[in-house]
Amino acid sequence: METKATIRQYYRTLRRHIPAEKKLLASCSLADIFLNASRDKSQKNIAVYLAVDGEINLQPLINALWQLQYNVFLPVIDINTQMLSFVQYNASTTMKKNQYGIEEPENISSNLLPEDLDIVLMPLVAFDLLGSRLGMGKGFYDRVFEFCRDKHNKPLLIGVAYACQCAQQLPVDPWDVPLDGVLTEKELLMFSGKP
Repeated sequence: METKATIRQYYRTLRRHIPAEKKLLASCSLADIFLNASRDKSQKNIAVYLAVDGEINLQPLINALWQLQYNVFLPVIDINTQMLSFVQYNASTTMKKNQYGIEEPENISSNLLPEDLDIVLMPLVAFDLLGSRLGMGKGFYDRVFEFCRDKHNKPLLIGVAYACQCAQQLPVDPWDVPLDGVLTEKELLMFSGKP
């Protein structure tokens, strides 16, 4: 089996080369699929991300979630602990760039504990149909959601990717936290029995 580094390089290059027009259509299609999915409508605390490095852009979905009165949260990296916290995000949030050049909310006082999130839409480099996720290699999401390996009901961990980022089978390490589902521009695939 190929190494994670080799797989990561392949899929990062693949998603970077998707034409801009296809990326825009994919972002809009993904938003429609998520909003039309049958799920518990009381799930109001949703973590998202801001796209970098060719990731699928969630802005059309974020805009719709704001209009529908969902509480939207962005991950913020604590420089000292290298852990993620989740800070409320809206159109007037003042942003700053973190050490990776990713925009984050500047004021981190309105944060929520990871276990109080209902749904986490997380970026990924590749996924497989067994619920495995390959991220950028820093382990931020695996560390903060380690408690989810005990099959708690909350939050739902949903990877977000282009359909072309589906790998046949990814290598898995003991610390990797499996996904409950994957959202692409084509469908929402659920792997776990979580509602």
